[in-house]
Amino acid sequence: MNWLADNMGIVAGMCGVAAAGMIMGWIKTSNIRLLQGASLPLVLALGVLAVGWSHESPQAQVRKSLFATAEAIEQDKLDEVLDSLVPEAEEMRSRIGQALALFRISDVQIKSNLEITVSESGRRAKAEFNATALGSARNGMVKNHKGAFFFVVNYVRDKDRWLIDSFEDLSPEQGYQRPSARGRR
Repeated sequence: MNWLADNMGIVAGMCGVAAAGMIMGWIKTSNIRLLQGASLPLVLALGVLAVGWSHESPQAQVRKSLFATAEAIEQDKLDEVLDSLVPEAEEMRSRIGQALALFRISDVQIKSNLEITVSESGRRAKAEFNATALGSARNGMVKNHKGAFFFVVNYVRDKDRWLIDSFEDLSPEQGYQRPSARGRR
């Protein structure tokens, strides 16, 4: 299914070319069987496009989950943030809960070097990206402090959702030192 989602334009294009060839043959020969035969590739092309558009790749699902978590952080919705984490990761849940109790994050920007890789099993994924965040201490001691980060976030698939299994917050320079990010500075 992933191959189809990644290549639906090519498959639909090939079906369209086959149908166009049959229609052109019908125009030249008036053989009704060619016109009838053209309906099969046209139906296949429409079917491929419908299935491809309705199927969301695992990378797109992880990206959606990542941005939903970032939005929940911005909107100060601790329950939603904790809901995006694996329930068994008590230490991580506690750390994040404590951090969000101390700080209010008002702006999270995930940078364009976001890379999502999904394991061959399709059960695990890793998102690596730089991000900036604007935060203030809830006690008023620090206001609108902008921080830069490089995150490595590990996800695990739980039925139809991707949950954060673990994460690392590294030096922001690490994100721009990766070979794939060198061209995007």
